[in-house]
Amino acid sequence: MTAGLCLGAGVAPSDAQPPLTLWNAVEISHPTEPGKTYTVQGTDNLSAWTPLHSPLYGDGGAVRRLLSTRTVPVDYQFYRLKIDTAPDGGLAPWSLAGKSFLRSSGGVSVKYVFAAGGQVTRTASSGAAATAQWTWLRTGPDTGRATLRRMGAADEILELTYAAAGVGMALREQRIGWGAATREAGSFGPVPAAGEPMLPRDGLEGLNLAMADASGVLGLRFTGPGRGELVSAGAATPFTCAWAAVGNAGEVSVTVAPDRQESYRLTFSGPCAGTFERRVYQAGVLGDVDSGAFSFGKP
Repeated sequence: MTAGLCLGAGVAPSDAQPPLTLWNAVEISHPTEPGKTYTVQGTDNLSAWTPLHSPLYGDGGAVRRLLSTRTVPVDYQFYRLKIDTAPDGGLAPWSLAGKSFLRSSGGVSVKYVFAAGGQVTRTASSGAAATAQWTWLRTGPDTGRATLRRMGAADEILELTYAAAGVGMALREQRIGWGAATREAGSFGPVPAAGEPMLPRDGLEGLNLAMADASGVLGLRFTGPGRGELVSAGAATPFTCAWAAVGNAGEVSVTVAPDRQESYRLTFSGPCAGTFERRVYQAGVLGDVDSGAFSFGKP
């Protein structure tokens, strides 16, 4: 439906305001369940259905949204809700059962082992261990939220953003009831095998370096000796590189283009995880410095 409205009474035609066009919208609401995704689809012929938005990940709450009835090139007359219980795509798992990872932040590493029965074992780098009950909610293709609860202790919430399979950024929050929360950013990666060194000393081939800072996640994928791809926002840029390790620190020098080089100083606080400092040089001039947390893993 359209309606033309002339704004302003008694205005000369030459000074008339442009007409205001109004369109109808459809308001759609539906409940959601954790572990399912929901997509509203539209059609004008009950045959070809078109998704009207990206899949919504259910969290147990209700959803209400307004959808325009003026969808070019079709004005849809019919709508339906498509529900998926395990859609394909994305890096985040649909369950943490049977999985484990090492979270690193502020020089401290913590290992999490998630059992299928809903129990998680949490072991600090000091050796202190505790168990808790866990729930997991996939919030997007590459994101999810793990909530850990145990009697007499603060809830621990881990917001995980995957940059590769089992590797990425971890935002940790601790909260007691509705009180104030403490938050810290870090990285997570695979749990090393017994005797595995703190850092890869024999080269980076076949590894993925996921780095997380205030701006998000950046990945370096090492595809062969002295070469790889810089992965950011879904785009991959090839590079050449060199690696040097000294003690519990390492240096990755990356050449992205003839006039652009980047260096990453890695300080390991646990096996294959820790903090980094990144320096970007343009034509030999230092242009940017940032820092955050990192972890290594298989691509």
